[in-house]
Amino acid sequence: TNYPGMQLYSGQYLGLPFSPNAGVCLEPQFYPGSPNYQHFPDCMLMPGQRYDKYIEFSFQINDH
Repeated sequence: TNYPGMQLYSGQYLGLPFSPNAGVCLEPQFYPGSPNYQHFPDCMLMPGQRYDKYIEFSFQINDH
């Protein structure tokens, strides 16, 4: 990804039919509060600007 941050949700509060921690979510994104902090990467998209972000996940299972 070319996003500056990543949120990780471990599923600790999943409800039925799932059990706690039965999943994981990776969310590439800008830093929370980005518009309020000048030292954070800019997340504002102004008219005429191009939005060019990507996210690519690759997973591998190794059977030992």
